[in-house]
Amino acid sequence: MGGVDLSKTDSLALRERSIPLPASADGYRKVLLLGTTGAGKTTVVRQLLGTNPTTEKFPSTSTAKTTVADMEVIVSDGPLFRAAVTFAPLDVIEGHLQENVVEAALAAYAGKDDAVVGRKLLDHVNQRFRFSYALGRIQAASAEDVIDDEDDDEDEDLDPDDFGAIDEAATARTLRSAVQSIRLMIEEYAIETAYTVPADEVAKHIERNADSDLPRNRRYAEIVNMLLAELMQRFAALDSGELRRDSCDWPLLWTLQSTDRAEFLTTVTRFTGNNAKLFGRLLTPLVSAVRVSGPFVPKWVENPPRLVLIDGEGLGHAKSNASPLSTRISRQLDQVDAVLLVDNAQQPMQAAAAAALKSVAISGHSAKLHFLFTHFDQVKGDNLDTFTEREEHVRQSLHNVLSQLRAEGRQVNPALESAEQVLQSRLDHGAFFVGGIHKQLKSTNNAGRRTIDELNKLLALIADPEIAHRAGESRPVYRKVELLEAISQAVVEFRDKWQALLKLKSHASVFPEHGSRIKALARRVANRWDNNEYDNLKPVAELRESLNEQVWNVVQNPQRWLGARPSAEERRILIDNFMVAVTSRLTDLVETRIVEEPHAEWVEAYALSGNGSVARRAQALDVRILERGAPMPVTGQALESNALLTSVARLIDAAADEQGVVFE
Repeated sequence: MGGVDLSKTDSLALRERSIPLPASADGYRKVLLLGTTGAGKTTVVRQLLGTNPTTEKFPSTSTAKTTVADMEVIVSDGPLFRAAVTFAPLDVIEGHLQENVVEAALAAYAGKDDAVVGRKLLDHVNQRFRFSYALGRIQAASAEDVIDDEDDDEDEDLDPDDFGAIDEAATARTLRSAVQSIRLMIEEYAIETAYTVPADEVAKHIERNADSDLPRNRRYAEIVNMLLAELMQRFAALDSGELRRDSCDWPLLWTLQSTDRAEFLTTVTRFTGNNAKLFGRLLTPLVSAVRVSGPFVPKWVENPPRLVLIDGEGLGHAKSNASPLSTRISRQLDQVDAVLLVDNAQQPMQAAAAAALKSVAISGHSAKLHFLFTHFDQVKGDNLDTFTEREEHVRQSLHNVLSQLRAEGRQVNPALESAEQVLQSRLDHGAFFVGGIHKQLKSTNNAGRRTIDELNKLLALIADPEIAHRAGESRPVYRKVELLEAISQAVVEFRDKWQALLKLKSHASVFPEHGSRIKALARRVANRWDNNEYDNLKPVAELRESLNEQVWNVVQNPQRWLGARPSAEERRILIDNFMVAVTSRLTDLVETRIVEEPHAEWVEAYALSGNGSVARRAQALDVRILERGAPMPVTGQALESNALLTSVARLIDAAADEQGVVFE
């Protein structure tokens, strides 16, 4: 088959051409699942699809980060099962392997054993790319180290040979050879460094410069190419479906059609699975997204709805200073009909989930929001002997989290106080509580019947949402000067935070980032990886969120109304509609100014190396990129002289004209 130019390939377009997503006009509802890692999002997907948690195990779950690529599941009417899987580009995979080689080399320099060096080589630090799933482990686990789990019996019939013919011994030899090459490489580098750097500075120099210096060693490319060749062999082992490749022979798209449910799910597991018994054969870490369509219907459902379920990577485990929703998720909010926040009823809501709730509210999407609390069967206490009391206990716990938003709003930003009121209303009308969903649900006991009833009510609400009243004829009037002051404040907050992250100034609530993490961000933006983000470093999302908060704050308090004063519900609808129009435009504007226009500067900043490169990179990011993209407002300066403020003001004017909002 002819090759395809990777630079012109759009993985979403490839999936769309293979399996088009049905539209709302077809009676379908697109549902985006959000939640922290381990909250149970993917387990919820299993229940909504009716897949058997013992014999089918689709999608894969675990208490750790499992879902690292978007999974889009269409509940179809016909008997045909279809799959379309797209893959991360070759340069992304190669780049992460390169970062792994550096981490493994530093571990070897620190005197770590082969097992540790091997883990560093195969599994990326951010857990997104766990190449051990595809290549296996450097060393097999000893008999004493294996956990005897009572659930292991479920996997007794699992035959790895059913998942592709792989020469495991040859792969093991390759991995051991790679580890030895890494040890030789770092030894050579240490000797070279000792000739030019004082003895007491060698270790620090190696830690700071290994990622820049090691690529010059001939072994570096040999190791990466060895691993890439092994990964390519996993694709060669595919014996079903159709695989499309690019001009470099790297896989782009794999598709499959089947009427055999068991065979279909077994085959798709090679792209979504995480079972340790299949390590060395899974393609999971190489996948960018999976789209599946089929007649998935749970036995307990009363009125099967037409759904498209979108399950992505978890929000993280941060307990404080949670970062805003990624640019990718922000765009998904605009496209879906419902948002299902999945959270663990056993524990207080984590900061990442609370931050996601705020983002949903201030972007105008609160009417789409639904809550699903899992592990409800584990909410116990001597004073909680009824479902109603347990439910109220969980609600109160979330009320406390939302109250923190209100308190923060009173002290820092009134926008958060308004957001808390919106979220409290959604909690009262769109919260559901389930337990025991890791097993097949049965109506033979109170807990099972209760969970089935809750899931049916959730599906009914998603399929037939509350019909919002019209916004009415009244329109709010705002003072433009207040808007300009607000967006100026947003820019100042964003720049202050990033100057602190870059160690250019101090900030009471911001911890400086390590230079290696700033470089990792620069690498991703320069190479257009990972939505221009690295872990919690999200310049586009952070500026968009800061602007969003300030605009939301302004629109809560109109100067007056044109027409009769609206009801609270009409007012909420009008503000939500306006914020949706603003947010969708803001994302594109900020991405253009922070990433696209200064892309060459990101490339140059990433390329800096040698002594002092950390400080020079920080200066370059602040002055050549962030100052140009988001220039600091100057007191008394005309609006027209600040390009960002001018662009945001025009954007808001366009949204206001569209929604009938007036700024004067």
